[in-house]
Amino acid sequence: MPKEIIRTTIVSGAGPRTVSNLLEQFLKSVGGKDRDSTVPVFAAVDEVPDRTEALLSKDPEKIQQVAQEMFNNVAILIRGIVLQSPEKAKNGLVVGISCNTFHANPIWSIFKGLIRNLAKELKVDIHVVNILKETVDFTLKNCENAKRIGVLATKGAHSLALYEEILKDAKKEPIVVKDVPDLHDTIYSNLNGLKKKPDRDFNDPDSDWAIQRLKKHLDELIDLGAEVIILGCTELRFGLLDAFKKEGGVVAYHRNIPIIDSSAVLARSLAESAIRESTRFSIKEL
Repeated sequence: MPKEIIRTTIVSGAGPRTVSNLLEQFLKSVGGKDRDSTVPVFAAVDEVPDRTEALLSKDPEKIQQVAQEMFNNVAILIRGIVLQSPEKAKNGLVVGISCNTFHANPIWSIFKGLIRNLAKELKVDIHVVNILKETVDFTLKNCENAKRIGVLATKGAHSLALYEEILKDAKKEPIVVKDVPDLHDTIYSNLNGLKKKPDRDFNDPDSDWAIQRLKKHLDELIDLGAEVIILGCTELRFGLLDAFKKEGGVVAYHRNIPIIDSSAVLARSLAESAIRESTRFSIKEL
């Protein structure tokens, strides 16, 4: 059999909570495998400017700043690994960003270009995993008979129809809530949003404002005919923590409808990219 190839992984995102969650999910994904060596993983947790604000402004400077600051966070780790621990980079590096909105093309294309230039400069293979593509692929594979797929995401993600366009290309009908700003507020409200209060029990009858609103958004999508729902913002998972724990981390259920967590899908995809029984490095994203 081919020798197992281990690649160092770097995870980053839009804030400490989402990065911590991605790191936890990644370690779960690689922990069950029988191997002689561990998978080195590093996390960049610095905050980056608001992705939705930059996208909605259509200001090239703000968009550039978002991409540049995320790149800077990741590049520090990449340079350190390549220059100080070259043995950890010999098989290539794997990078994952735990923020769906960051993958909007105006930001993502700049980020990929910066990564591509860094890879050339350091003479190292860097494989960047796309959370949008991986989540849709996972959904289509595991819910292949579903024709109508619900999406909950930020104003920035919905404004550019990030998931909607990919689903349409796959001949699926995307279903979204009627009031996207209301959904965005459920995530980002400075007082009660999921981003501010992530540790909530969805099944608690006395649960707070954000949890009740999340349930309302899920109900709306199901009532509109969604047969499966994608959580297209990594903060949304925090409103369903107990449900995801019961179902193993990637899929939860609401009214018997599967709810897919994009951050957990990304973690599994990163693990698959980091551990391969192959000597050939495939760069899908660059």
